[in-house]
Amino acid sequence: MLKERVTSAALGLILLILIIYAGTIPFLIFLAILAALAGREFIDFFDNKLYLDKYVIPIFSSITLILFFRAFNYNKIEDLLLFILITIIYTFANNIKTSGFKNILSNVGNRLFCLCYIGGGLSFLVILMEINNSVFENNQALWLVLLVAWATDIGAYFIGIKFGKRPLAPVISPKKSIIGAVGGVSFAIIIILLYSLYLDIFSFWIIPITIVLSLSAIFGDLIESALKRDANIKDSGEIMPGHGGILDRFDSLLLAAPVAFLLINYLI
Repeated sequence: MLKERVTSAALGLILLILIIYAGTIPFLIFLAILAALAGREFIDFFDNKLYLDKYVIPIFSSITLILFFRAFNYNKIEDLLLFILITIIYTFANNIKTSGFKNILSNVGNRLFCLCYIGGGLSFLVILMEINNSVFENNQALWLVLLVAWATDIGAYFIGIKFGKRPLAPVISPKKSIIGAVGGVSFAIIIILLYSLYLDIFSFWIIPITIVLSLSAIFGDLIESALKRDANIKDSGEIMPGHGGILDRFDSLLLAAPVAFLLINYLI
């Protein structure tokens, strides 16, 4: 299991590095594909599956990602708001066609959450890639949040296996431990300190920012675990050997990336 997990992670990392350094458009397309795959996985979380959802929701997830990127980078928020309205109208019409007015409010709500959670969350990775200011340039902000999320995951996994006894959130995810979370945050701090020193961008804010992002990554993981628990499924998919689905692999980034953008854009 560990060998399979490490192998798929290494191959995924190589692919990600190549796509990131290919430029913004290839990275945006790559994330749009991931959003579509994650959207398809998220359909299994719904209590009521509506007609056409398995085709429409993946496409809508990709479109939402692109519109979030345009809204934040090019101030095209009206396009995003229009698309949200289209999504509401689509879900109403789809619900009425499939089952009348039954569960119509919950179906609209969970589909809007799906698009904002997946498309919105992933879009901030591209937004972070575009940040160039007095502190970050040339993808440095993107790599900051990626390294924090990965280091937190690795630290929590190995420290938790070795020393974890007291569960962090026993109802949501019994295997995650408090000492594992502490190990994840600690390992993230070490990695980011080395990263910032290597790039000569070290400053007083680097440790508190890393702690906040690491905790966001842990909480993002717990959010997806809670959704899976509610849907009574173990993994969101099987596309990544040893990791499960797209949501299982990117769950921590879906929260950490927006938090990183807010911290970098408004505090640093």
